Amino acid sequence: MNRYEELRKIIVEKAGVPETTEFSSMGYKMTVRDYMQAITERGGADVVLMILKNTHIKDDLWSYLQEAITGIINQYNNNEPSYRDYYKNVLKKVV
Repeated sequence: MNRYEELRKIIVEKAGVPETTEFSSMGYKMTVRDYMQAITERGGADVVLMILKNTHIKDDLWSYLQEAITGIINQYNNNEPSYRDYYKNVLKKVV
């Protein structure tokens, strides 16, 4: 099973968080699906999987996802070069 599928199994199947769930901050939004894809492509899936496997309460998982996505948006807005380059086509403006 690839890392994306492992993330999906924990987040979507076990915790019941829909892939289409959007989290927003500072005028941008990102779906859970986009987050899972980004983490897989950027090499952070192993660390995230370790954290998620130790998170047993759905509310904790929800909070983790919200904080992680908000952190990505903050880095993007702070013009962090690697975040700007990667997420410019992933993040959507909130309208």
